[in-house]
Amino acid sequence: MSKYQEQLDAFMAQEKTCPECGKVWAMRDWPVMPSSGQPKRTCCLTTGDNSKKKYEARKKEVNGETWLLCRICKEHKPFDQFYLTRGHPHSRCKKCHSEKYADYQSPTEKKRREEVRKRRILRENEVLQCKACGKELKRKDWPKQKSGRDAETCCFHRTAAHVNRYLMKRGKRLCGTCDIIKPLEHFPQWNGKARSPCKLCLKISGSVIATRQRRQDRIVESDDGTLTNEAMRELFSSQKNCVVCFEPMKWEEKTLDHVLPLSKEGAHSIKNAMVMCHKCNSKKRESLPKEWFESLSEASRESVLRYFEQSEHLDESIFA
Repeated sequence: MSKYQEQLDAFMAQEKTCPECGKVWAMRDWPVMPSSGQPKRTCCLTTGDNSKKKYEARKKEVNGETWLLCRICKEHKPFDQFYLTRGHPHSRCKKCHSEKYADYQSPTEKKRREEVRKRRILRENEVLQCKACGKELKRKDWPKQKSGRDAETCCFHRTAAHVNRYLMKRGKRLCGTCDIIKPLEHFPQWNGKARSPCKLCLKISGSVIATRQRRQDRIVESDDGTLTNEAMRELFSSQKNCVVCFEPMKWEEKTLDHVLPLSKEGAHSIKNAMVMCHKCNSKKRESLPKEWFESLSEASRESVLRYFEQSEHLDESIFA
């Protein structure tokens, strides 16, 4: 007889006691699962009528109600504290079930967490370039501000003031508007120090502000009171497609155009207003009505004339 056979006979000759009924069995006689051949947990109370007996043994009358025994915490509890499967209560209560599966993650949740982890790794390995020294570092190695956001530079100059202090020693400064490092002579001087923004950005912002102010002044001077909020709301809501390019317009794409520009003595009035898309309005700019009308295609001209005919507040003679 081989050594393996001797060990197998010794194992099969061992005795096993049923944890439910206390009956002693030899391992070779212990019942197994028909489907897998694995040993059963108990020799009794597992299938058929015996399972029903086991379920009935869990019941207990408390204040006229039937409670069930939880196999984990060994306490009798009402039926509503047990989950049901096909109408049958589980062997453990909801509390014990939640404690057992507290760390359980569904396949969908595991997949989502894995995707988040991959995106975080990609973001951390993204390469950033320092504006001050030009050095390239991964985002995970990039210094952080107190708020947790990425610092403006990778070197010890953590703020714009530190960057400018570093650059001004070398005759340069960082413009806070265009984010370009320029020589000090490109910045306006105040009390002997170069101040941000640079002269070019200051000139651009000043011209934009001046243009807006001039337009607002013309609107106030030429306003006849007919272009109220209600009138503009009705004008915008009634126009779905652009009169010039025929494209459908979203609400944020709609713009109010003065047929006779304000800069050419046009009035801020309902008689001088029409709605078109931002793209077509930008092309029109400050052109006179006749010049703008002649620059349109034939289909656009017919559409504009039709729009003027259907709009009672506009006059076709404006293109004469």
